[in-house]
Amino acid sequence: MKETVKVWIDFAEKDFKAKELLKKTEGMELIFAFHCQQTIEKLMKAILVENDIFPHKTHDLGRLCAIMPSSYKNQLNNFHTQLDELGQIYLDSRYPSDFAMLPNATLNESDIEHINYITDQLYDLMMGFFKTLD
Repeated sequence: MKETVKVWIDFAEKDFKAKELLKKTEGMELIFAFHCQQTIEKLMKAILVENDIFPHKTHDLGRLCAIMPSSYKNQLNNFHTQLDELGQIYLDSRYPSDFAMLPNATLNESDIEHINYITDQLYDLMMGFFKTLD
C-alpha cells in the first residue's frame, strides 16, 4: 500500500472516530454529519490514489465514484443513493448559508441513526478493499 494512501486512511479513521464521539452529543448533529461525509470521501480518495487516479479537489461523492476503477465502482454503485445523501448532508452541515435546507438546522435522532448506518456500511466495505493491500 502506498504511503499517501495510508495517510488518507488515517485521516478517514480520525473522521470516523469523531463521528462516533459526536453522534450522541446534543447540538453537534451537523458536525457529526460532516464527519460522516468526510470519512467516506477520504476513503474514496484513498482508493483512487492507490489506483493512480488523482482526483480534482471535490467533495462530490458521486463524482468520485464515477472515476473509480470498475471493480470498486460496481460495489459502490449499490450505494448510489446513500452516497448522494451523504454528499447533500456535507453541504448542509458545512456552510451556514445552507442550514435552511434542514428543518430547524439540525438532524433528528432518526436522521442520525440513518446517516450513521450508511457511513458504517460504506466504511466497512471500503476498509475491506484495503485489507488485501497490506
